[in-house]
Amino acid sequence: MAGASLVHPLLGRRRAVMLGKLLATTCHRIPERCITLPWGVSGLCARCTAFWTGMALLAAVPVARLRIGFTASVLMLVPMIADGFMQYAGLYESTLLLRTSTGFLAGAGFSVLLLSAAGRGDLSHALTG
Repeated sequence: MAGASLVHPLLGRRRAVMLGKLLATTCHRIPERCITLPWGVSGLCARCTAFWTGMALLAAVPVARLRIGFTASVLMLVPMIADGFMQYAGLYESTLLLRTSTGFLAGAGFSVLLLSAAGRGDLSHALTG
């Protein structure tokens, strides 16, 4: 998804529309919250692009996964959730840097959770010790 978000502006009109419909299923795609690239605007918002990038990178680095436990991976989701809710509540306007960093952190944490569940069938082992 992160790769699709970054190449979206490079595609021809017809392919970009088709890819845009797919990307729209996972993201609001508000242009002001997207990453401006030299070749156009990314197909996902900054937070979603960073989320998918964090998931992909952590999945590709098995050594990093081994050092992150269940509790830490859940805590990695908290900043993104808090930032999103505080912005939604109108407490402040999040910045591109904050959206990107919280998205990346959450993507990495979510990747650990998914890979743990896939590797062991469920996460009950992490809850009990």
